[in-house]
Amino acid sequence: MDFLPLMFHDLGLLAMASSGDDGLDFLFGFAVVFLIVSFCVVVGIACGLPVSRWLGNRVGQFLTGWSDEKYDVPPPRFAMAAAITAHGDLEDALAFYEEMLITYPQEEQIYHRMLEIALGPLDRPGLAEEILSRGLAALEKPSQQAALVRQYEELKAGTHRPLAHLRKPEDARGGAFPQHGMPAPPPLRG
Repeated sequence: MDFLPLMFHDLGLLAMASSGDDGLDFLFGFAVVFLIVSFCVVVGIACGLPVSRWLGNRVGQFLTGWSDEKYDVPPPRFAMAAAITAHGDLEDALAFYEEMLITYPQEEQIYHRMLEIALGPLDRPGLAEEILSRGLAALEKPSQQAALVRQYEELKAGTHRPLAHLRKPEDARGGAFPQHGMPAPPPLRG
C-alpha cells in the first residue's frame, strides 16, 4: 500500500528537481505521473483482451473437455448411417457409406461398417471382398490394413457378428423386427 504513494512522491521529487518554480514543478510532476498511469492503463487494456481470451479458452477446454481443433473437412457423421442400418435398410446404409467414401476415402471405420453389413445380414461375400480390396488400397497404415483383414476373417468365420439382430431383407417378412411382432417403422427422410 505504501509503495504507490512513495513512487508518485519520488516522481514528483524528480520532476521538481528540474526547475526552481514550484508551480511549474508541480505541473510537470503531475504530467509525468499522469503519463505513466495512462501508459499502464493503455498497456493493460491492450493486453487484457488477448490474455482473457487465451485464459478463458484454456479454462473452458479444461472444464468441458472440448478441443479447439479446426478441420478443413468436418469428421464423418456415422449416426445417420447407423440409424439406417438399425432401421433395417441395409442397401440404403451401404449407399450412404458409399457417399461417405467420396469425401473420406481413408476413413477406416467406413470400411469396417460396410464389411459388417455385407458379411452380416446381407450375406454377400463378393461385395465384402470388393469392399476389402478397396479398403486395402485406400488405407495407408499397415495397422489399419491388418485390422480390416482381421475383421473380414472374423466376420467370414462367424466369430464376430455385430449385426446378428438384423435379418436379411428377404427374411424380414413380418417387418424389420419380426421377433417382437412389430411392424417396420416408416422410412427415414434426410
